[in-house]
Amino acid sequence: MKYWIFLLGMGLMAFACKNDQSAAQKEAAAELVAANAEKGKGPAAGLPTKPAPGAPEGVGYREPYQPQQSGNQVIVFADAYEAKTGAEICVEVKAQQFQNLLSMQHSVHWDAKILEFIKLSKFGLPAMGNQNFGTHRTKEGILTFAWIDNALKGVSIGDGAALYAICFKVIGSKGAESSIQFKGEPTAFESVDLEEKLVEIVPKAGKVTVQ
Repeated sequence: MKYWIFLLGMGLMAFACKNDQSAAQKEAAAELVAANAEKGKGPAAGLPTKPAPGAPEGVGYREPYQPQQSGNQVIVFADAYEAKTGAEICVEVKAQQFQNLLSMQHSVHWDAKILEFIKLSKFGLPAMGNQNFGTHRTKEGILTFAWIDNALKGVSIGDGAALYAICFKVIGSKGAESSIQFKGEPTAFESVDLEEKLVEIVPKAGKVTVQ
């Protein structure tokens, strides 16, 4: 049986081949994504990379694997926005060169003294929902994100299309600015394409200015 194998975050995760992937396997993968996104980790965090002490050889262990670099890039960015104090604003996180991707993960940072997290919306990828995000640090101005194409067919979207949107209440005073930055901490930058190769994530910050 052929397996798609790729690195996400802190470890590896083996998925059943796309021609024989059961609903249970898809559900288990989604649950693992959700649990680790909430912790600010990649979906494969927690999978053992070394055998337990005293365990028979080969039990509960898989050899580490590092996907090759594809040489391609995907750009993740946000635009500049203006809003008045007290207003609600939804900042779209967009992408360019998002072609035949199986997975993506990153973290978003903003100034929590200026923008107060409300909710997520405008999910733009297959099977994406709140379960793909870690919101436990939004009061600090940090959101984590991890997504996998459960169909393992590769997903492409048009340049400038929204991956998702983050909705905020503007709490800063007039003239204040908050950048919307994409970082590799606490959830590391990582994206894998249909050929199981790593695609470089190029971040471009957005900005919210209080009018």
